[in-house]
Amino acid sequence: MPSTSFPHAWIHALALAVATGLVILCAELSGLREGGVAEPEGKPEGEPVLRESEGGDLPDFRRYEDVGERKAAFFAFLRPIAEAVNEQEAARRERLRRLGERLETGSELSAKEREWVRSMADRYRVPADGRPPREVVAHLLRRVDAIPVSLILAQAAKESAWGTSRFAREGNNLFGQWCFEPGCGIVPARRGEGRSHEVRRFATVRDSVASYVRNLNSHPRYAELRELRARLREEGGPVTGHALAAGLDGYSEQGQAYVESVRDLIRHNDLGAVADVE
Repeated sequence: MPSTSFPHAWIHALALAVATGLVILCAELSGLREGGVAEPEGKPEGEPVLRESEGGDLPDFRRYEDVGERKAAFFAFLRPIAEAVNEQEAARRERLRRLGERLETGSELSAKEREWVRSMADRYRVPADGRPPREVVAHLLRRVDAIPVSLILAQAAKESAWGTSRFAREGNNLFGQWCFEPGCGIVPARRGEGRSHEVRRFATVRDSVASYVRNLNSHPRYAELRELRARLREEGGPVTGHALAAGLDGYSEQGQAYVESVRDLIRHNDLGAVADVE
């Protein structure tokens, strides 16, 4: 009598396909939020431009049938991009810190330096009109800073279904960020009636990561995350993804449940071992 059970390999493949489909569906639904609105990722004059090898197009992670291999490949691809974006944030922060030290001694900034500070204020949504440079720089130092690599990896995995969602594959968008100009991105299949948003299409994965970092560092919805990071720095404690996830309750309608799901991803994938903000 023929066996009524599938071979083990078929069971594994079927389970992976079902799980992947469910995760992609959740990513396409939960990845759309106003807190994830993307802004133009222009680069201020004089700042380094990353090589294409440091953040080009997303590989096709669907080719990995084994879940463990897919996760490992996703993290291996994304980690150096996240680190490079953080290095750029750290360079801006260091420049601001040095300017702040000079202003504390009563020195004046050059016209070029004032222009750069103004470009940073515009970029990070810091009011600058009518405020002394010393005050603007101090405000910027609360915003211009790295985001823990573990948090970047965990959210990217969650929002993009390990790089396999439609928005990731077609638009290099790992974080479900929106845009509002017609043709700026990908129209969601489940966009509600009367809604006009699209899911932004990025030229490179690096641009997606940089835009995400910029959103966390500038959007009013993530003020709690920035204050927590600043407090940890002042206390000399480690700035970890697990800690800063507390400021992500506004990233999704799931609220605190979303925070815990991100923390679970960090914990279950041992991302706490990843070097975070120094």
